Amino acid sequence: MTDSEPPDRPIVLLVHPEAEIRRDLARDIDVWCDSSLEVLPVANDRETYDLITRKKDISERLAAAVAHETCEFNVREFLLGIRGNAPGVALGIMTSKSIPPRDSEIFEFNEASEVLEIALEELFFAWKPCDPVLEIKGPREGHEERIFRHFLYINGIPYVWDSGPDSPVVEVRMQGRTFPLPFPPSPGELYTALGTIPQPQRSLDYPYDLVIVGGGPAGLSAALSASVNYGLRSLIIESRRPGGMAATSINLIENYLGFPGGISGTNLAKLALQQMKTLDIDWRPTVAARKLMKGDRGRYRIQVGETPDEFVSAGMVLLACGKAERRLPLSPEERRIETGLLNRGVYYGAQICHRDPGKHVVIVGGGDSAGQAALLLAKRGSASVTIVAAFGLTMAKPLAREVRRSHRTIKVLPHHEVTGFLGVDHLTGVRVRERDTTADPATLDASSVYILIGADANTNWLRESEERIELNDEGSVKTDVYLEYGHLPRILSISSPWKRLSQLSRHPRGVRRLRRRPYIFETNLPGIFAAGDVRVAALGRVGQAVGQGVAAVASMDRYLQEKHRHRSVLADSTSVAYMRHRILEKLK
Repeated sequence: MTDSEPPDRPIVLLVHPEAEIRRDLARDIDVWCDSSLEVLPVANDRETYDLITRKKDISERLAAAVAHETCEFNVREFLLGIRGNAPGVALGIMTSKSIPPRDSEIFEFNEASEVLEIALEELFFAWKPCDPVLEIKGPREGHEERIFRHFLYINGIPYVWDSGPDSPVVEVRMQGRTFPLPFPPSPGELYTALGTIPQPQRSLDYPYDLVIVGGGPAGLSAALSASVNYGLRSLIIESRRPGGMAATSINLIENYLGFPGGISGTNLAKLALQQMKTLDIDWRPTVAARKLMKGDRGRYRIQVGETPDEFVSAGMVLLACGKAERRLPLSPEERRIETGLLNRGVYYGAQICHRDPGKHVVIVGGGDSAGQAALLLAKRGSASVTIVAAFGLTMAKPLAREVRRSHRTIKVLPHHEVTGFLGVDHLTGVRVRERDTTADPATLDASSVYILIGADANTNWLRESEERIELNDEGSVKTDVYLEYGHLPRILSISSPWKRLSQLSRHPRGVRRLRRRPYIFETNLPGIFAAGDVRVAALGRVGQAVGQGVAAVASMDRYLQEKHRHRSVLADSTSVAYMRHRILEKLK
């Protein structure tokens, strides 16, 4: 543990007289906050005081105390009394009132689960920890600020936020260090500063055994296996967020082995980082892969700066860069307007800020993510939610039925498309029209639009690279069975020579072809592998990505054994992987 890390999770005290409801609420809170808070459910005031007496660090860790109005004691006096042991604690009363009054000392909120879920984040924000990890100054109600507040909440990071009039510019400080603008700091930067991701042990020019491009489920599982099972010294390049797109999903992962109640992508990523914290793995959360280049003696270089001189060196490479959100097809002029409104009302992806009641929201897309987002926003009090679905509702049938049943709060515009946006400093409207028509577009009032139209393989950086990776028409990486290798295509038809010639003619110019059968998950370049959503025929499942990451590393070990290749590919003779292969070589 580093000095900057909190000693343990912040605590939420939950007081409810009914045992079954108390148990269910405690479980719900654990899901809502991604297990970042320790929930202490108690039945009455006596149990509370016994608990506070036993816990020595209660004054530092108690973030919120919540009691139900039906408790058989004076709830207000009870909560105010807790402040004697924890002066900075935020206090809340659950009530059956539909619109409870606001109090300067105690929050009151309706007992409905969706209201409690939002209120807990507000209570965490109202907490005044005696030893905050972060100190933030500046406005707090913009979308980026709210997303940042939500990130701190689901990671259980104690903070104080000064939003006074003398703080016009957002500033984030931690133990005297000020994070540079732009705001907010990336999750990778924060994780590194907090010690969740260790500082790199090696300089940028170190000759790594393995460089993993992407820190999603495939990249994380590959890094773990490479270090624990094979002793490879690895570097992970992840410029956005550890956990990849899974960490930003609004849906629970319910089909992953070992989590019968489901788990959020954020929590899964946190657990993975915790597991990998002491391993021989370096992270570079502030750089991005730009080009793939040829190195010396069978190695590769990956450009990470503006010039080819800024690169990392790799004996092998795993492409686990996943997918990137698909952009709307707009005219150049409308694209310029959209760019000015990005994160000012126009948002790609489902990082929905649910503290926006009374707003007009547009969801673009007809898939499952769009349906889930629309229901979530409608449930949490948006004035109106409109789904603009170019191809109709393509989501799962049960979800589509639920959306249609919510017709009073959710409007669906099937076979319509977005043609542009209105607004200067912030979004004010969305232009839409029916597909395949030349009619003038209509304008929908909107303060936020969430664009959920799918994603494409994140391989644009590979298209301009010196070393060419073979991609399919959609930009996904071809591996093993999808590759041609040797002097002729793998799949030949004696009865159809024209088909054989067409296969040869489709082979892209400048793309090298393996002269042998590729290993599982290997690309057309020897020693470069791919796993997860970036591959051809990926299913978009976390379990599949995790398994492929492990299997790709196993193939790398076979690759290193080929003709004693480890002698040239592994450049550091002190690495565990190099010494391991030398021992295996002598035993043969």
